[in-house]
Amino acid sequence: MKIYKIGLIASVLFFTGCEDINFTVDESNTSGSTSVAPSPSPSPSPSPSPSPSPSPSPSPSPSPSPSPSPSPSPSPSPSPSLSPSPELIDKRESIETITKEWYVRIVVEDTTNNMKTASAQLGQLDTADVVAKHTLKAIAPFRPTYLDVVFVDPVGVDAGSYKTNFHASGTDADSWEFTVKSHDANATMILGWRGLYVVTPYIDGENRERYNEYRSMSNPLLPYMTLLDVVTNTEIDVLVNGTVNEYVFNMDGATTRTFRWKVKDTTFTIQNKVKRSSKVASSVTGEEERLKYLQIQALRKDAKARPDALKQKRLESFDMTTPPTFEVLVK
Repeated sequence: MKIYKIGLIASVLFFTGCEDINFTVDESNTSGSTSVAPSPSPSPSPSPSPSPSPSPSPSPSPSPSPSPSPSPSPSPSPSPSLSPSPELIDKRESIETITKEWYVRIVVEDTTNNMKTASAQLGQLDTADVVAKHTLKAIAPFRPTYLDVVFVDPVGVDAGSYKTNFHASGTDADSWEFTVKSHDANATMILGWRGLYVVTPYIDGENRERYNEYRSMSNPLLPYMTLLDVVTNTEIDVLVNGTVNEYVFNMDGATTRTFRWKVKDTTFTIQNKVKRSSKVASSVTGEEERLKYLQIQALRKDAKARPDALKQKRLESFDMTTPPTFEVLVK
């Protein structure tokens, strides 16, 4: 009997120890379900033991909540990339259209006598009586050595020579005829231009019409422009590969040489020039442009190589006994 009681007490202690072990396991594994540590005892005492396990179960519910909270924070970051870049907007806004009001300066270099002029202007303005208002009279050279560019007898003004010639803006074809004048009938010249200057009118504080301007080498009007040598009937584009296309000529025994600046009808689309299918032809064109560039550079270098001789030549040709006279070349 004593042995039976001892065995009964030992068995009760054994089962009680198992309950404590199971509860400890449930407490340490709060992230898992309560079925992870089932009680092997059929006695009702283990049934209260799972009751504490639901108490830890709410603790996992807050733990997932912090995990999604960081995920929304990076999600708004891609949204700014959907907005257009300011640089792209500026580029779209800066696309040029064919200007209605503009002018260019005719530039002529006398490489034989190291002289240069850039005072003649031609262009178009969108204003009333543009020819009468903006065509300035020319003055005759007051010394024996000279280089000048003038517009002779332009339409819309009195007969004579003028330094500027503006026409009314329009889309039709237009042209300006100008004359290069030199004292040296054998001089070699380089004819170019400066611009294109795009102008915008405004009214100043005294109610006068004024103009803002900026220089553009990419305006869509430039491909419509050509330069014609009236003497040789040679016509060239004024712009080639984004640069001024300069024209070399000799006075050929004359003291004047006439040219015509032409603008084609801008209502027609300029067709792209036919691409050369032959690489040989393309290389020949490139070689011609390179030789022309070298020729112009050599002419300018020679003109600057003898400044003393040219200066002495000008002094000898200047008559100190006769005062200079200023004569307006308009009747």
